[in-house]
Amino acid sequence: MAKYQVAIYNKWVRDRIRAGDDPPKGIDPAWEEVYYFDTEAINEEQAKEKMLHQYPTAQGFVIEGVEKYLSS
Repeated sequence: MAKYQVAIYNKWVRDRIRAGDDPPKGIDPAWEEVYYFDTEAINEEQAKEKMLHQYPTAQGFVIEGVEKYLSS
């Protein structure tokens, strides 16, 4: 399996904070920014699926990008 870096933020938090409002209750305001997670997967699509299982779009999470680590 290959290693991937997945960039994720929360659209609900980002939209509210940038509009000058408080973030949705119960969600850390730091989710306005992009978080980077490492995961192992067969391909980019599987890497996205694995992360969306933990950070679903139904809860406002957005995958901004997926990058495959180059092997050394």
